[in-house]
Amino acid sequence: MSQFSFPKSDTSTGAWTTTPLYPKIEDNSDVTYVISKLLTTPDTFQCDLDTITDPYQYDGHQSRLRFRQDAAPGQTVSWTWVLKQSSTTIQTGSYGGGNTSFLTPSNNLSVAQAESITNYSALNITVTATGDLAIPRRRGHVARYYVLTDDVIHSVIFDGTVYDGTIE
Repeated sequence: MSQFSFPKSDTSTGAWTTTPLYPKIEDNSDVTYVISKLLTTPDTFQCDLDTITDPYQYDGHQSRLRFRQDAAPGQTVSWTWVLKQSSTTIQTGSYGGGNTSFLTPSNNLSVAQAESITNYSALNITVTATGDLAIPRRRGHVARYYVLTDDVIHSVIFDGTVYDGTIE
């Protein structure tokens, strides 16, 4: 059975609006989102994530950030996000930017990264939007973040029969 871990609280908000941030990026909608300041310098926020049960299956973990920048002409917004367990980095993702429609790039955790998670109740995400030097300045928008664990057994052989399915 797949599990989702969404933001559950703000740890730091930078100049992102409107606080609290986490309710706007935990839903499954592009209607609610958070907005950075006009990017003369990078703008960063951090959220703690919901606790999920250790799946004891480390193939298929995903980390997903959904984002865009203002549609107005001007600078390009680039993105960096860091999944941590407390202060230990598990995974870093980045995207060069320029998208004015919401985008969710693929960001799968390696088996080694997933195995390094020893406490699923201590996960947090840090997101940074950075603008280039072009003018006019733009804002970044974040609509969603989550970690997904996949408890799928891809194939199991039992009594000579191959089974595909989900651990339940």
